[in-house]
Parts: sequence; structure tokens; C-alpha cells
Amino acid sequence: MGTLVTGTEILGTLTVGEVAREPTDWQEVHDRLTAEAERRIRELHAALDDIGSGRRLCDL
Repeated sequence: MGTLVTGTEILGTLTVGEVAREPTDWQEVHDRLTAEAERRIRELHAALDDIGSGRRLCDL
């Protein structure tokens, strides 16, 4: 499971070329960032579901 991330980490998923694009090319960048954020949110929801399930999460 991941940890809380900063905007800098999210922006780190972009290449220098993507950051240097003209504003008309930002829809693809927006879509990629949105997809990454939604993926991370799904992971968090899955982790919260596991925690709230009451079942054994690991063996020590």
C-alpha cells in the first residue's frame, strides 16, 4: 500500500517534454494525472475496506 503523496510526486510522473507542452496539449496530461489519482484512490478504498472487514490481514 502506498503513502500520502505530494503534488510534486504526482508531477514527477510527467516528463520534461510533457511539462513544456503548449496549453492546447494539456488534455492528455490532465487525463493521465486524473487516471493516476483515481488509481490511487481505488487503492486507498481497497485498503480501508480490508481494515474495516474484521478479517485477519496478516500473520506475524
